[in-house]
Amino acid sequence: MQPGEFKKSLRGEVILRNDPRYAEARKLYNGMIDKRPLLIARCVDVADVITAVNFGRDQGLLIAIRGGGHNGPGLGSCDDGLVIDLSMTKSVRVDPDGCGTTWGRSLDSTFPCCDDRFKESIKKW
Repeated sequence: MQPGEFKKSLRGEVILRNDPRYAEARKLYNGMIDKRPLLIARCVDVADVITAVNFGRDQGLLIAIRGGGHNGPGLGSCDDGLVIDLSMTKSVRVDPDGCGTTWGRSLDSTFPCCDDRFKESIKKW
């Protein structure tokens, strides 16, 4: 699959280096980290994430996963690879007896009305 096909196969956005939005999309919380990914996939659902991971693997690209973008050492990005940006995702599955995740949202904004049992199961992860 070529980058053009990859862009068409995602419900979210794919931002390449020549896109006017690239400079803003690649920014990290820690301004001292200056990584330049080859492309950024802004996934909106699980299908997008699966497609992005498969594309990156098939192309032999280094893959970085960006959740909220607040990782101090800049692990949510990479040089010359694929950043899978989860900030556009809007759903989360919670397993109260196991672990969960908060894709692209802070815990309180993702789960404003959940009881503490659910929030604690997510914090464990």
